[in-house]
Amino acid sequence: MLIVYSGDELYLERRPTSGIWGGLWSFPEISMAESNESDVTDWCQNRFATQPASIDQWETIRHSFTHFDLNIRPVVVRIENASSTVTEGIVGNWYPLYETPRVGLAAPVGKLMKSLQEAGQ
Repeated sequence: MLIVYSGDELYLERRPTSGIWGGLWSFPEISMAESNESDVTDWCQNRFATQPASIDQWETIRHSFTHFDLNIRPVVVRIENASSTVTEGIVGNWYPLYETPRVGLAAPVGKLMKSLQEAGQ
């Protein structure tokens, strides 16, 4: 899960209506090999036409559902001068980092937002 921020803004994407956290807003997700920062760099280049200024991998957290556990590996990505370019078909938006967005958020997303705010990013 990529926690992408630029200045005092945080990037969230709306999830598809079906599946886990259907229709809620969340951090973008990519599949990446262990410690493969080139995947994150490629994603930033494709999504925002920029390179990450910094990449910080946080410890994996576990979110439990009724019938399964989800391991989330947060990767905090700071970018500068984010382009408004977003891949076609992606519903994403920038939100103020220190305000809770007035959109539906999955519980772990809210917790990760708080962690980022407390870290003083």
